Amino acid sequence: MTTREFLAPLIAAYQTALAGLPVPQQATIQFSIGIATSDSNERWQFDANGAQVTVRDVPSDSVDFLFETTKTRLEQFVEANGITFLLRPIANGKMSGFKALRGTLRMVMNEGDEYKIVFGGATMPEAVMRMGQQDALGLLAGTLNAQAAVFSGRIRIDSGMSFLMSLERFL
Repeated sequence: MTTREFLAPLIAAYQTALAGLPVPQQATIQFSIGIATSDSNERWQFDANGAQVTVRDVPSDSVDFLFETTKTRLEQFVEANGITFLLRPIANGKMSGFKALRGTLRMVMNEGDEYKIVFGGATMPEAVMRMGQQDALGLLAGTLNAQAAVFSGRIRIDSGMSFLMSLERFL
């Protein structure tokens, strides 16, 4: 599978989110997402500048968001439309504030691996959440209510509550 084919769901989700905005606002959307697999050392970059999308096999060192996980988890993430997590702020008109976040979100799976999203290249503050794979995918896809999952014990927050609260404002 080529990089472009692999990232096709991301491109389609971005175009859908962008189409929901007024045309003048569409032109102001600019961001980059680095995607890396921790086990197979594959790396890609998705750059959005208004309606123009560029995909590269080798990301630059400077991206707005870096998403890292194993190859298997990445495939599950793409299949479950988890990328909407990084695109929801576009639809909410909050992308500039979302891009200003600095810190790392680690979603540690009960099954043993994790999703890691680095915002603005910053490793601190770090928020660590523990949950099952399906809950992580639901959270990223926007189909799981995070507060309800925390209160019911399906998600446990180990650290970084203030960063999580900052993040929640944009989703």
